[in-house]
Amino acid sequence: SFDPTILAGPPAALARYAMAARAGRIPLSPSVIYSVADVLDPDVEASISATFGVPVRQIYQATEGFLGISCGHGTVHLNEDLLVIEREVIDAASGRFVPIVTDLWRTSQAVIRYRMGDVLVPRRGPCPCGSVLAGVERIEGREDDVLTLPEARGESLLPVFADAVRAAVLGVPGVTDFRAIQAREGSIGLAVRPAELFPRAAEALRQWSARSGARPPSVHPIAWPVEEPGAKVRRVRRAGPRR
Repeated sequence: SFDPTILAGPPAALARYAMAARAGRIPLSPSVIYSVADVLDPDVEASISATFGVPVRQIYQATEGFLGISCGHGTVHLNEDLLVIEREVIDAASGRFVPIVTDLWRTSQAVIRYRMGDVLVPRRGPCPCGSVLAGVERIEGREDDVLTLPEARGESLLPVFADAVRAAVLGVPGVTDFRAIQAREGSIGLAVRPAELFPRAAEALRQWSARSGARPPSVHPIAWPVEEPGAKVRRVRRAGPRR
């Protein structure tokens, strides 16, 4: 009944609002939408944007402070006028990095070279908005969202980033959502919706792994994890110990 012009919330909440709006249960018509507190997957972003007819912007914020925000072109710019953000590169090919943050202005709680644990994909080239602040193409999630698979030929472990898992599983026609959990090397537990598409989703994961030079994993079905209302949604998660 308030009919806000600005709507901000976690992607899962925004998706529920969009579903309710499409069903005619709530009369929402926001002119600005911000996704906060969780990873905004492309399929979720597209659904929300199509429902309300406006782009979904992002706010990158944590307990450690206000770290970045989307410009009008959709690029998340890091707040380098307030922070020093060092980069611990974890993938040279894509430039993926974990930010190490020093807050230059905070007085109530010192944040000095604090390693965030998030995985960020940097923007290639300048943003059309003209900002000199560093741009981020995607906020991919936590380091624990990076799976590992043995090389097809060799003993090394290859990183499997959450974005690749999402693309493989959601690329199967009809799959609307999934959860992938790795508890041990070479094996991935997978739950998909609808459940009957599990064989095709599992095969898509194995085929992607083979094309990427990894040994195709054993993919086994798991029950849909119990998720508390309001908890962060993690579609891809590594539960086992790292080597």
